[in-house]
Amino acid sequence: MVEMLTPAFRLTDAQAQAIVDHAAPGRHVTGVSPFGRGEISAVFDIELADGAPGLVIKIYPACTGRCRRKSSSRVS
Repeated sequence: MVEMLTPAFRLTDAQAQAIVDHAAPGRHVTGVSPFGRGEISAVFDIELADGAPGLVIKIYPACTGRCRRKSSSRVS
């Protein structure tokens, strides 16, 4: 069983648009849908206007607490 280290995260249209403005200036967000979750990330499908190919955005939490212990245990 995979233990989820992060709570569910909601990405608003405005937040998605701010990310798209940085990554693909001039494109406009028409929809945001949850796409799934990784072990520590939230994943979203971003639909864009004018038939432009959509984007997949992964959002990771700040690496603190258990996340930090988990990653540091892999360093040898």
